[in-house]
Amino acid sequence: MKMEKSIIKKRIHCIGVKGIGLSALAQIYAGEGHSVSGSDIADPFPADFALRKAGVRILRGFSAKHITKNIDLIIASNAYLFGKPNAEVQRAKQLGIPVLSYPKALGRIFSQYQGIAVAGSHGKSTTSALLAVTLEALGRDPYAVIGAVVKNWNSNARAPKREATERNPFVIEADEYRRAFHHYPAAGAIITSIDWDHPDIFKTRASYRGAYVKFIRKMKKGAFLLVNGDDKEIATALRAAKIRPTLRYGHSVKNTLSIAAIAARHSGLSVTLKYRGKPLGEFETALFGAHHAMNIAAVVGTCLLMGERPHAIRRAMKRFSGTVRRFDIHTKKPYKEKPIVIDDYAHHPTEIAVTITAARAAFPNRRVRILFQPHTFSRTAAFFDEFVAAIETADDVALLSTYGSAREAAGGKSAKDLAEALDATYFATHASALRYYRKDLTAGDVLLIVGAGDGNLLAEKLTV
Repeated sequence: MKMEKSIIKKRIHCIGVKGIGLSALAQIYAGEGHSVSGSDIADPFPADFALRKAGVRILRGFSAKHITKNIDLIIASNAYLFGKPNAEVQRAKQLGIPVLSYPKALGRIFSQYQGIAVAGSHGKSTTSALLAVTLEALGRDPYAVIGAVVKNWNSNARAPKREATERNPFVIEADEYRRAFHHYPAAGAIITSIDWDHPDIFKTRASYRGAYVKFIRKMKKGAFLLVNGDDKEIATALRAAKIRPTLRYGHSVKNTLSIAAIAARHSGLSVTLKYRGKPLGEFETALFGAHHAMNIAAVVGTCLLMGERPHAIRRAMKRFSGTVRRFDIHTKKPYKEKPIVIDDYAHHPTEIAVTITAARAAFPNRRVRILFQPHTFSRTAAFFDEFVAAIETADDVALLSTYGSAREAAGGKSAKDLAEALDATYFATHASALRYYRKDLTAGDVLLIVGAGDGNLLAEKLTV
C-alpha cells in the first residue's frame, strides 16, 4: 500500500483551519512535509499554538485573494461548504483546484492505516484521547486526530515518530455531525452512546440512530467493534445493522467487560474491572467524574482486543494527563482559600448533568455554580426542557449569550430564553460576566463555565 509519506509533497490550503478537527489534520499534513496554509476568523482557538508550532501559515479571515493557482488541494470545514457561500471555496472552484471536505480528506488517510474510530454522542474526545495516549505509551506509535487538545502533547494531533506502515493505529474522534463518520471505514470502532443530538441535521431520534447503523455497516471486513452494552439505543442500532459487537462494556455484569467498582481520588478516577466475570484489576487515570468509568472501560477493552496485557495497559493509562476543556481546572493548587474555576465543553443536557455531578464529587461542601453558554439555537430549542432540568441541579445558575458558530446565526431558542425559564442571570457579553464573577466569586465556590463556544476565555481571565 502506498503511504501518505511517499507521495509528492503538495501545497495544501485549509478553510476553517482553526476548527478542532481540521486543525489536527493540517498538523499531520505539515508533519508529513507538505506546505500547509489555512484561513479562519481572528478569534483565539484551542489549537492555535499547535498549528503555529507545526509550521501551518494562518491567514486572517476568508478572501478569494488567499487562493492562488499554485495551491494543489483545498480542504474545507463542512461549516464553509454548506449554507452561506464562502469566497475561498468559490475561487478554488473557479481555478479548478480540487476541494475536499474535512471528513473526506481525513477518511483518505485514515483508511490507509489501522483506523480506530471513536463514535458516540458523549465521551468521544476523552475516550479517543485516552486511547491514543495509552497506545503511545504501549509503544504502538499511533496517528491521532482528537476533538480536544491533549495535554500530553499540547496538541489535538499526533503523528508517528518512526516511518509509518499500514499497521500503525490511527485513532480518530468520529463525529456524527452531517454524517461525517460515514467517511471513516474503520478497522476498529468504539461506540460510547447514542443519545439524540444535532437536531438541525437529524430531525428525529430514529434518523440520528440510523446514521450510526450506516456507520457500523461501513466498517471494514473483519473489524472489531466495542459498544456500551448498557445503552438501549446502541442495542437497537446493532439489531438494525444485523451485526454482533466484538465486546460489550458497561456496568451490567452481563457485559464482557464490566465495571465492578469506582473510586474518586484527589488525583482522578480509579476503576476496577472484570473480564468475563473474572477480576481484571484496578485502572487509574487523571479524570474526574464517575461517568468516565465507561470511557476507561472502552479503552481497556480496545487494548485487550489488540493483544495488550492488563498490567501493561494499567501502567500506560497512568501517562494520560487529560484534555483541554474537559473538566479543565484552571485554578492552581492549593485550592484552599480560592474559588475553583473549571472549563468544560459540555453542550448537551446529559453532559451538563454529569459535569455538575462530577464537580460535587470532586469538591464536596462547596457551592457549585454554573455559567452555561448554549451552542446553536436549534439544539437549545430541541432540548429546552432537558437543559432546564440539567442546569437547575446547580446551586447557582447564569447564562451567557448563545454561541451560534458558523452553523447558525439565529433562530430556535436562545440563552436569554433559558435564563427566563430558570429565573437566572443573563449576560449578553463576556465583559459583563467577567465583571460580575470577579466581584462575586468566593473561596467556597466551584464555578463551572460550560459550553462548546468561547466561554473558556472567561475561565482563563478569571484565574489570571
